[in-house]
Parts: sequence; structure tokens; C-alpha cells
Amino acid sequence: MPRGSDFEARWKEGAWAETKVLDALNAEPELLAVQFGITEGTAFWSSKEMEARDLPDQSQHGKRPDILVFVRKGMSNAEISAAADLLSQSDDDAEKLARRAALAVESEFSPYAYKHRLEGYGKELSFTIKDEDLEPLKKWHKHFKVPIGIVQIYFDSTYFLAFKSLVDGIASGAIKGQIERAYKKLVYYPKMSTGIAFGEYTQAPTMAADVILDKYGKYTPLRKVTGGKIKLTDEMRAILIPK
Repeated sequence: MPRGSDFEARWKEGAWAETKVLDALNAEPELLAVQFGITEGTAFWSSKEMEARDLPDQSQHGKRPDILVFVRKGMSNAEISAAADLLSQSDDDAEKLARRAALAVESEFSPYAYKHRLEGYGKELSFTIKDEDLEPLKKWHKHFKVPIGIVQIYFDSTYFLAFKSLVDGIASGAIKGQIERAYKKLVYYPKMSTGIAFGEYTQAPTMAADVILDKYGKYTPLRKVTGGKIKLTDEMRAILIPK
């Protein structure tokens, strides 16, 4: 569905966060991370613009995660090269190589300095998973047999939650859903402490005020986030890189 400037402002932040996740993973010599899913609603202004991009069918087997992570050891040069093209392939064409991934990642962004919040306010935040994404992700995992994880990016810290922990927590009742007030949709909010630290910032991102002027003449204010560099934690490396 075509979107406008309000969506584009939020989408830019999510795109920045996804790039930081990719960069952090690819900074590890043993790993190869590639974009796999296209963020739904990428700021198209019209149906014609959306159709012109000629997007591959990404919903044959549920919802594609944003990123696939491979362990380079055991991959041929041809497979490493082919991984970069997975984004432009249909699920069926991508399936053989995609099944070799060590992890699939859903990247999420939140406009908080979380450590600052904990120190100043003492209240824990949560991962955010929409119920409408839950079953499609389950379906994708069931077909591809690749473990999924959720990475939450804040301005001062980053966290990881295994999708299995989310699903098990919902099944047991430990993680409960609630209706999100703005969009009237069911959302799950597992506490940040149910996950682990994904990485630490070795270079802090910068944030400034900016505006978008759309073709209709409307100005939309936004936070412009740039820079930032994340290094994986030892705990996250241990999950991804076999000894």
C-alpha cells in the first residue's frame, strides 16, 4: 500500500536501525549478514511507483524476516556471492540457500535512550511484536527451519530476543498481549530482561531535527539519526559462531 510522509519519517529510523544491525553482524569475520525482507510499505507515493519496483513475492511461506545471518565457514565463494541476491528473489528461488542461514533477524527501532531511562526513571521497557506478524513468522520458521531472533535498537543500547522464547512465553501465559492504543491492534510486550544484550555502541549515533517536504506541499518533522557503530557482545557471538 502506498504511504506518505508520516510513514516515511518512521521508516527512515527503522532503515537506519536495520543498517546498524547488518553492519554489526558483518563486522565479524566469521559471519555474513544480508537483507532478506523488504520493510512493508516502503515509502511509496503511488501504486504506480510501488509496482515499478517489481518486488518479488515474499509471502509464499509467511513473513520474511528482515535479515539472514550465515556462518561463512563451509560456504563456497559462489554461495557467498549468491547470498547478496536473496532480497531480489522469490521465496522459492531463495529457499535452498536461505535454509543454510544460522539465524533470521527481525529488526526493530525504538526512539529511547534505554539505559538513560533505566537510570533516571527505573522502569523497564519491552520488545514490541505485533500479533499480526506472529503467525506469519511462525509459518516462515516452520517452512525454512531457520531460528528467528528479534533485535531491538535504541539510541544507547541494543537487545536480542529469541523468537522461541517469545512463542513459549505466549503459550505459557508469561507473555501477555494487550491492545495498542494508537492502532487498536494486539501487541506483545516481553520485557527487555527476557532477552540479552545484542551489542554495545563503540560509536554513539547522532540525532538532529529535520523535515520532509512531500510532493503535496506538506512538511513532516522527523528525527534524523546518523552514525553509530555497534560491536556484538560475547554472548551474542556465542549464539552465532560455533566454537
